[in-house]
Amino acid sequence: MKPSESPTIFGYSWDAIQSIQQGTYRAAPINLSMPSKRPATDKDRALLAEHGEQGLRDRQLYGVLDRLNLPMG
Repeated sequence: MKPSESPTIFGYSWDAIQSIQQGTYRAAPINLSMPSKRPATDKDRALLAEHGEQGLRDRQLYGVLDRLNLPMG
């Protein structure tokens, strides 16, 4: 099978892989304004209560901020 006949390799098309190799690939931007797909856990809320919003940022706990739907910056 030729590479062009395979729909994807590790989730990338053959054209995308070639552009990555050539340094011309541009990934789609990540939309940080969308809410997390995972809900906050009790541990997330406990970390917020213990450290506060700025404390989570200082500790770079961005996943926790995301799940709590708090701004990243």
